[in-house]
Amino acid sequence: MDQRTRTNYRMKIEDEQIGNHTFAEEDAVWQLVREGDVEGVKKSLRVSQPVHPLIIEHDVKKNEEYMAVSGIATLARVAIGAGITSAESFLLSDLMLRKLSYSKTIQDIYDVMIEAHISYAELVRDHLETRSMNNYVEDCKKDIIKNIFKSISLSDIAKDLGIQPAYLSRLFSEYEGQTVTDFIHEQKISAAKNMLMYSDRSIAEIADYLKFNSQSYFGKLFKKLTGMTPKVYRDTHHLPEF
Repeated sequence: MDQRTRTNYRMKIEDEQIGNHTFAEEDAVWQLVREGDVEGVKKSLRVSQPVHPLIIEHDVKKNEEYMAVSGIATLARVAIGAGITSAESFLLSDLMLRKLSYSKTIQDIYDVMIEAHISYAELVRDHLETRSMNNYVEDCKKDIIKNIFKSISLSDIAKDLGIQPAYLSRLFSEYEGQTVTDFIHEQKISAAKNMLMYSDRSIAEIADYLKFNSQSYFGKLFKKLTGMTPKVYRDTHHLPEF
């Protein structure tokens, strides 16, 4: 890099420092990454990277490479702090560092850093969305178990969780590999098995207690899931002292 370019670069650094760039500004961008705010990151990034010291005055490009490596390492740790696994974060870090190694100009380095910020924000965003979806599924299961002795419907659960039934249905199937209705049936039959084993309530009473529409439907579902009728199950598993 010639003296003119180096001088202009240093003047640019000084001009931006006069513009009162602070650590708080960099941290503001990192906070957007922590929140997975991709659009916010894009809006906050300037054409040039945030101001930083000119450590290697005789080699401006090398200076930018060092600062970029430091920046990517910081982003990796910001992402880990947001819940990304170390493996995921460092995998992306390796990819960004590999791209950085191919940079031939200062602008190439800037472009890699812009991509790194956006990519990490996207990684965190996807993680937060997935975690949120998992929370809905877990809350759905808890709601079913809590209300196992009541009539339970997908629409009622979705209303309790504050989301649309179709959305809950899709999430549940995606994460559990079965429908909400299938899970409800499994839990009700599991409760029925315990009642048949540990209580003397009649099969009709158990069917009613678990809010099945009829004893006949209860019997068919029980046999489908256990391979035996409620009577055979009781005869096989009922404990005498009960």
